[in-house]
Amino acid sequence: MFFFEKITLENFSEHNRSRIIGNSLYRICKTDLGSKNMWHISETYNTKNEFSMSRSYYSYDLQFVIDKINSFTKEKEIIKFIE
Repeated sequence: MFFFEKITLENFSEHNRSRIIGNSLYRICKTDLGSKNMWHISETYNTKNEFSMSRSYYSYDLQFVIDKINSFTKEKEIIKFIE
């Protein structure tokens, strides 16, 4: 079981935009797709024998991305889409 303070618009910052669940690191990032600055969640999954990265949940709405990362309860929430 894990416990963490939920990310909100009020406490979101450079130092409060990540969550670790099991072997997964989830991070809210902003990407530049041409002239489109969109938020997304990047997942890095790492064990002694396995390494994977994936991105998902692109949106212009930061609140949508925050709500999505706060809803994660297990590792490989994003990587499962590519396995």
